[in-house]
Amino acid sequence: MAREIQSISPQEERSLALAWSRLQASTLAAAFAVTVLPYTPPALSAQAYSAAESRAFDRGDRESRELISAINCLDHMSTAVRGKRVVLYEDWMVARQCLLIGRHYVWVAIGGDTTFSHPTRITAYDLTTGAPYAERLDTARVTAIARAEWNGIGKIGKKFEDAKRPGVPLTFRVDGDSIEVWLLPEPLLSGSPFSLGGEVGAIFSPDGRQLVREIDHFAELRAVPVTDTGLVHLPSRQARIPSLSEFLAANQLNARGRDIVIDLPGISSTLSSKPGAPWLQLVGGNRRP
Repeated sequence: MAREIQSISPQEERSLALAWSRLQASTLAAAFAVTVLPYTPPALSAQAYSAAESRAFDRGDRESRELISAINCLDHMSTAVRGKRVVLYEDWMVARQCLLIGRHYVWVAIGGDTTFSHPTRITAYDLTTGAPYAERLDTARVTAIARAEWNGIGKIGKKFEDAKRPGVPLTFRVDGDSIEVWLLPEPLLSGSPFSLGGEVGAIFSPDGRQLVREIDHFAELRAVPVTDTGLVHLPSRQARIPSLSEFLAANQLNARGRDIVIDLPGISSTLSSKPGAPWLQLVGGNRRP
């Protein structure tokens, strides 16, 4: 039987608050969710980028596509909650994840302590099929993501709390070599107004225990005008490689059939709406029509 709210510990209260914020955020995600895109390696000009910068650009693009998958998972989660197909398990849940496993969106509830060393209970529900998840679940990978999110939000959430800025937590793996925990400002998901910047991230080791680095674009949140038709120019605040929110906006708009240019100092990165088109770089960019 669920306990009275007065009896839960501060740690549990934080966990439930996080779960509730993500549940509320899922309604925003529904407004901006898109079909997961097949990944096409970007064609990078040797004149535009060094080999290391090319790899960084490539990874940034992949990060944004993993983020799109996480947003889509929240959309599926929102639909399941509205249809009362998912139970929140508030009496024992310490953390919950919404994961893309293969081609399935899976909601996972985790019970135990917040070290996630010995989870006492794990329940998984397949949001794609609308039934309990039938495959074997890699509990070590799941708990590593939960551990990273718990520690990451504790480190990067203070700026959002102090500024009273609503933030949406999203966590995902990239390339199998790291777990990324991000807080995104609400306008990045709602599109009202269409915005770039403001995201804060924490990058963890694959087991979710070691913080590798933090990324802070909190002060860069700004509204960006986007026309209903024609080429979209996204002005970047970065020196060489677009930020996660800039890649996110580019790939989401591109999935809706828009041609995109991310304008960086001296370089323009262009993504055509043609299926399978790669990123192209123009040296001496920022040449807006």
